[in-house]
Amino acid sequence: MVPPFLAYYGVLTQNQTILSEAYTQIKLYRKHLQDASASNLWKHIQLGQTGNDDGHWSTGAWVLLGVA
Repeated sequence: MVPPFLAYYGVLTQNQTILSEAYTQIKLYRKHLQDASASNLWKHIQLGQTGNDDGHWSTGAWVLLGVA
């Protein structure tokens, strides 16, 4: 996943713009993958008009590990 790399690189280079972009990317993941109609479970794949997988991650730990 890109956000952890961006966050690490932003800290490493002391670049606030890149660090801010990592935060924005994580917010977008949350906005598009968290399913309010299913007690805020996380959707598996949302690619747009095709290729979606409406299933949910079996645990929230995968989401946390991906962001971390």
